[in-house]
Amino acid sequence: MPQKRHLVLLGLLIALGASAWAQDSWDPTKNPYLRLTSPSNWDFRREMNVFVTNDATRQRSGQTHQQTDRLELSHVTVVAPLNAGCATARVETEHLAQAALLVDQTTIVEKPTLAPGYPNGEQLARWDANNIDTRQLTIAMRGPATTYETKVDENAAMRVQWPSKGYSESIASSLAPQRFIECDDKRVVALMNRWTSNNPHGPNPYLVAKALAGRVQESFQPSGSGSRTDYPARFAGVELEGAAAMATRMRGTDPDMAALLCAVYRAAGLPARVVIGLDVAGSPGGRSTVPAASAVCRANFDPDNARQALLRTWVEFYLYDEANDAGGWIPVDIVMLRRSSNRMQDLMRPWDGFGGGMCYDHLIPITYSFVPPIVTDDDSKPALWAWITTPAEPSVETGLVIEASRGVVRGGRR
Repeated sequence: MPQKRHLVLLGLLIALGASAWAQDSWDPTKNPYLRLTSPSNWDFRREMNVFVTNDATRQRSGQTHQQTDRLELSHVTVVAPLNAGCATARVETEHLAQAALLVDQTTIVEKPTLAPGYPNGEQLARWDANNIDTRQLTIAMRGPATTYETKVDENAAMRVQWPSKGYSESIASSLAPQRFIECDDKRVVALMNRWTSNNPHGPNPYLVAKALAGRVQESFQPSGSGSRTDYPARFAGVELEGAAAMATRMRGTDPDMAALLCAVYRAAGLPARVVIGLDVAGSPGGRSTVPAASAVCRANFDPDNARQALLRTWVEFYLYDEANDAGGWIPVDIVMLRRSSNRMQDLMRPWDGFGGGMCYDHLIPITYSFVPPIVTDDDSKPALWAWITTPAEPSVETGLVIEASRGVVRGGRR
């Protein structure tokens, strides 16, 4: 039985233009600490589905599913992330914003309402429909994206000191606790203090971020990619327990590892966010779509589950030069760092995956949250999108199809 998701829509989505934080719309190519090269253009497609089959109880993938005959709803609201990219990629949201809500493959809502201004720069898209009677409900999103290989200027990054006046309200939202990133939990705070010898602001913030990533790299034991699948091998959600549990257990899924690193960054006073996206190199067709992908970039590819798109989780922290009023997000691919070695490297030398690396060229961002920030039910499974129904959510199957293929550039535009 799927978990019910209770969404606080009233007040949060009612005044869409009067939000506390504007979406982070900065151009990733203007990051003062990163050099982005070798752009790759993608045709990026997401499809969120709710399936109804029949009344029979079916055994699928070892699980029992009690199905209903039809999906009969007086009202449905669907919410999904719609973000412009991250430190290493740009997604053309004006194309994704044309996404339609379909009932039995017939469009009933042509485009969503946009709600910017959530923590971490998150922007949400919302679809509403009344009097639904269907066997399948679909949200179809498609648009171009550009990803880059990155190289970090460590000399410039290490010259940045901790800001004396703090961060802007938008960036400061990435210091607050959120579900699965419990940076205020005493276990997370104790771990951060132990790893920094109770002096997180001693060195410069870049060096602190690097040292904390190294601590996670050498201490954490990964146990699975963290993707839940439904029949037939559709992505159904993320498996993780969160940073608070990981602070003492130090064993969990790849998303758990990223959540822990993000939480200790925030506990140390460093704005940070998780990024969840599609790993093109590790997904079906990736080995042919990305022929230049290195073996380490494909490390998560599972040939026994080749029908499933691979979602990856990484972390970004914000580096702000108060003297020059300049800042930018720095990516940390903690999953690849841990797969390459379980030992911390020399802090004064560049690390592939920390700030720079070729694997970012294959990662297309989707969201900065494991669950949309308006989901308040702590028992709901993280699925990267959410829906609320009247009557209450029925027992159905849901799945997320994510694909990307090489885009075509014509006349300077994708």
